[in-house]
Amino acid sequence: MTSIKFQVRLAALLLVVAVATTLAIAQTPAPAPSLDTLVRAEIAPFKGKVSLFAKNLDTGQTYSFNGDERVRTASTIKVAVMIEAFTRVSDGRAKWTDELVLTKAARYGGSGVLPELADGLRLTLRDCVNLMMVVSDNTATNMVLDYLTRMPSTRG
Repeated sequence: MTSIKFQVRLAALLLVVAVATTLAIAQTPAPAPSLDTLVRAEIAPFKGKVSLFAKNLDTGQTYSFNGDERVRTASTIKVAVMIEAFTRVSDGRAKWTDELVLTKAARYGGSGVLPELADGLRLTLRDCVNLMMVVSDNTATNMVLDYLTRMPSTRG
């Protein structure tokens, strides 16, 4: 009789473990999609060619999608220049109201309105970043680059 009670209890215990395991598996959320899966889904509808390389500066982890392909950079540098300007303002090492002066040396052909204006024009850092990003002004880009390279770049 003891062995029957033991078998019943064992069967009940196994049933509880089986049900608990099933519930735990059912309630476990599906793993998040990988970065690669997310990137591929995002660029799938795009009709052009996409190349991407990113690096997490804290962890060193990298991601690449056609990252070894040679591409014309065109104005993509402007994004990095803008990020550096925002970083410096955020860190207190620059102010959006800092004054930049249009000079002959900063002038560059291509996109923008600044090459058409007179030397000595005074603009704020914010104005130059806006011109750089909104109308892709190459002269404004040079002005922001000149400004950023004249000041210390160490983060503190």
